[in-house]
Amino acid sequence: MRIDGEKIFTEDEIKNRFESKETKIFNKTQFENDLNTIRAMYSEKGYIFAQSKDAYDFDDEAGEVAINLNIEEGTVAYVNKIKIRGNYVTKDKVILRELKVVEGEAFDSNKIRKSQENLYNLGFFDGIVLDTEQVDIDKLNIVFEVKERKTGTISLGAGYSSVEGLVGYVQLAQNNLFGEGKVFSADVQVGNQKQSWQLGYKDPWLFDTPTSLDTSIWNTNKQQGYNNQGYELDSYGFSLGGGRRLTDEHKVYLTYQYEKDKYLNVTDALKPYITKPESQVSSITPMYVFDTRDDVFDPGRGIYQNLSMQLAGGILGGDSNYIKALWDGRVFVPSFWKFVLGFHIKVGNAWGYNWQHYGDSNVPLTEKFYCGGTDTVRGYEERGLGPAEGGNFTIVTNIEYKLRLIDRVLSLVTFYDSGNSWKSVKDVDWQNPYLYPSAGAGVRFTIPGTVMMIRLDWGYALDPGKRVNGGKIHFNIGNIF
Repeated sequence: MRIDGEKIFTEDEIKNRFESKETKIFNKTQFENDLNTIRAMYSEKGYIFAQSKDAYDFDDEAGEVAINLNIEEGTVAYVNKIKIRGNYVTKDKVILRELKVVEGEAFDSNKIRKSQENLYNLGFFDGIVLDTEQVDIDKLNIVFEVKERKTGTISLGAGYSSVEGLVGYVQLAQNNLFGEGKVFSADVQVGNQKQSWQLGYKDPWLFDTPTSLDTSIWNTNKQQGYNNQGYELDSYGFSLGGGRRLTDEHKVYLTYQYEKDKYLNVTDALKPYITKPESQVSSITPMYVFDTRDDVFDPGRGIYQNLSMQLAGGILGGDSNYIKALWDGRVFVPSFWKFVLGFHIKVGNAWGYNWQHYGDSNVPLTEKFYCGGTDTVRGYEERGLGPAEGGNFTIVTNIEYKLRLIDRVLSLVTFYDSGNSWKSVKDVDWQNPYLYPSAGAGVRFTIPGTVMMIRLDWGYALDPGKRVNGGKIHFNIGNIF
């Protein structure tokens, strides 16, 4: 292959991006894809008018083809103006603050793609179409045409999940309050295993700065059979938190939470672990998030990392003095066609500490780690793995291979899960830490016009000692990771 006309990139840089290699069988379709890759390389540098002209010299006797590629780079295109259309509710500033392109800068296809992803991740739009208007030989207007979805809902209905059982609910939610991206929610749920009410408010751009404010207040009653917890729990509390977007990928948060728990109808097996019928937890949690996912609701590529450490008791008061650290990591890798390979790992550790003034060093049951079931290791009973009273240390891994049949609507998955929890990190046999395995398949359906994903999974426990005959069906709202 001979390449002429290149100035911005070297010949080797261009050839290294080609899948079509010398000595390989020539594939015209693959070569066309390679040319698109080269055009994308130039568009990232602002050369959106770059063209490539190819010529072929076939040698039938030798069975070879020589390719001559001539590149006409053209000139750099600059962004003249950015226009927003179709946003009848959402204010321009909500959209503009998510864009990475800037007026006067060179056109950059990477920044355009990231801008589209940021807008989708708001959850306000069903469609985002990019268009351009040429106003000069080297100047373009960029037009973002958005199609808004309904972000305000009033719902009255019933539902079912493997964790909560049958639930009736009334919900009032507005995820784009006043068209400024603020969130308000209020809901009441009444079911055979859980009754609750909750009020929440979030401002993701407080005073039009990349600082968030998040607050909520709630009351929840969970019956003894809820998620196989083994006691009735009545809780009420509130949280108040703030965050800061350092960059698109890096964010930090700090949250204060107060919760009062009342235990009733405790099973005999758990009575030794509940020394007080009522307890108070007062805690503060710093958190760091790294996120490069292309779609936070249904990722096709990217990395998500979450590091948090809950500090409870001590000078904050409450009945329990403990520290709870958690790492949640996820990786999404695009495969061929519409397949995506996803990896997830969660590692958590909690430990108590002595405080001379008040409180004890026991981690409350509500803050321990439970393993097995719908949101951890599918195919097993809820909380069926590890200590019945919960563990202070846990490891959970999930691998999913997903086929996105209809983007942002319907996907099929196969999965492999593994996990366990232990009373203490000291109880782990690090030469052979046993993680209960399972495998299965499932369906993901996102209700059109919303970001609500319904998840239906069938899991089969691969540990015969914990196996449920015929496997186990899991039904819930939202992705497992």
